[in-house]
Amino acid sequence: MRWDLIPSILVLGLLVAALYGLLPVAVVLTYRISRTIAFVHGGFAIFGGLLYAVLTNGTDRGETFELHPITSTWAAMLIVMSCGAALAAVFGALVMSRWMAELPGITLTVVSIAGLLVVGNLSGFYLHPGGFAIAQSPFGDGGVRVARVVVTYHRLATLTILVALVVALTVFLNTTYTGLAIRAIADDVEASVWCGAKLRLIGTGVYAASGAIAALAGALYAAAVAQAVDGMLSLFVVGLLLAVVGGMRSVPLALAAAIVYGELQVALISGFFGTVSAGRQQIALFAALIALIVVAARFRKESFFLLAGHQT
Repeated sequence: MRWDLIPSILVLGLLVAALYGLLPVAVVLTYRISRTIAFVHGGFAIFGGLLYAVLTNGTDRGETFELHPITSTWAAMLIVMSCGAALAAVFGALVMSRWMAELPGITLTVVSIAGLLVVGNLSGFYLHPGGFAIAQSPFGDGGVRVARVVVTYHRLATLTILVALVVALTVFLNTTYTGLAIRAIADDVEASVWCGAKLRLIGTGVYAASGAIAALAGALYAAAVAQAVDGMLSLFVVGLLLAVVGGMRSVPLALAAAIVYGELQVALISGFFGTVSAGRQQIALFAALIALIVVAARFRKESFFLLAGHQT
């Protein structure tokens, strides 16, 4: 083992965790309000990443590598988040409507999977970014040296955004009336409605906010790694598994799992364990996620969400 790589692995692993940490936040938020797994956020992430790349790099230019930006990177980020929020609000209004909200959770989850397929496929069909494979970052191309590695401003900004988002959500959920209503709905839907919580309005708002987060996650991923549909779908799959580690309820636990995943991924890629093929790296990473899911489910006090109501 290359013990000399540990300082660099710790730094880079934390930055990788930040890249994967935004989607679990969106998934947990919508699960707490609707008790369904929001697969549709994968579609919003794909849409956000491709749209951001199109706006900052331009459209497909054949075999050329020239950039033809349509708008600035900051404007593109705002447009992406606004479009993600609008799409998610429409979907949220649909699933929280009177004629759908009372359907079984498994049915609504299947509807969410259909939303992922529709949004993801339409995005891949109509949005064709040109130029380079990685979209331009609104935070510039520079970086700083930390623990013998150069960390880009984009990665640092992504980590800062995640931390700021978690802090803001914590304050919002614990100090505002709407935040308290969201927590009440998460704990007991019927009691919260009897107490005056506007379930459909609040639910649609939560979907809109989480959709903006998912689209932002896709845009930040496109500016850091790649803009291919399969790459961003992998981003969602990892984010979903991280949310499952938290039982679809706990953001801190999901983020802790993201840190473990990020550190392990960097350790495997950097050669800490020696030369490991790409296929074996993926096997090791997903095996680690499965182990985290099982361990977290066993030690969490409340019932694991998939087994709720079925334990004797």
